[in-house]
Amino acid sequence: MLILCFIISLGVNSCIDERDNCPNNNLMHVVIIAETEETRAATYQQTINNSQLYVFDDNGNYVTSATKGKYTSGQEYKFSFNIDPERNYHLALWTNLGNEYIPNYTPEQCKTEKPNKIDMQLRFHYPPNKVVTEDIADLHFAFINNAYVKADVENVFKLPLILYTNIIDVKVKGLPQPEANYDLEINDNNARHTFTHQFANSDPNQGMFTYKRKGKLKDGVISGTFKTLRLADGRSPRLSLSTTNSDGTTEVLFAGNLIEMIKKAYPAQTDYSNFFDQTHVFDITLDFDVDLGVTVTINGWQFKHQSQIIG
Repeated sequence: MLILCFIISLGVNSCIDERDNCPNNNLMHVVIIAETEETRAATYQQTINNSQLYVFDDNGNYVTSATKGKYTSGQEYKFSFNIDPERNYHLALWTNLGNEYIPNYTPEQCKTEKPNKIDMQLRFHYPPNKVVTEDIADLHFAFINNAYVKADVENVFKLPLILYTNIIDVKVKGLPQPEANYDLEINDNNARHTFTHQFANSDPNQGMFTYKRKGKLKDGVISGTFKTLRLADGRSPRLSLSTTNSDGTTEVLFAGNLIEMIKKAYPAQTDYSNFFDQTHVFDITLDFDVDLGVTVTINGWQFKHQSQIIG
């Protein structure tokens, strides 16, 4: 398990943006340090192939940004900028930008248009058929809104990374015909995210796409593992199990609101405002009885549903 903290160390000068005549010995330096902890079992091993750090002024307008490549544990990871002192800045960072995760402003557009951070979004570029059948890249976000940079001193800010991806491991037991063809799916509309740690799309009827896995059969147990984007309380991702009949029709055997299922499995949890930012691995077992009632187990917590279609 890997928990990352970004330490931001800033040196300043009287320059702003990326002016060529700024003295190189007074650059703003952003130093990234990753620290590992083995105490939080709710995460998984993650990969950072690149990072993009954005700097905004106190009004939220773009100032500058920079990209770094792959992070390797224990090695120095440093950005350098030109920046004005005695000002407050907002910092935002995304990891693993590329073909899957695409900001709505390119670096060139940021330089020329100076967008405000409230107008900037990150989009997950899912396939044209809106069905994701392969694992997605890990995604992290970090931000700080009150980075006041003083002159002639070292300015250090800590940015904890928030993991925006989850592992959902599903196992299905007790089906009368486990050798049949089964599909496991998670439907969601969480492809777009703001630079302020919010979901950009709040309409549950727009932007829907599907993570889909063919059920794998071993020892009578059907399984499928997903890597999904960020979960949060109040949202409605749908976990479903279906089979294709001999006549080509699809029969849904189970469907439920994934968030409500997880909450039901944690009856002692009363505050979910940060729960899904801290817990990212969910082992789910659907155990069918002879009447096709379902016992659901999530991370060892169990509850019973009389109907197979829930939530």
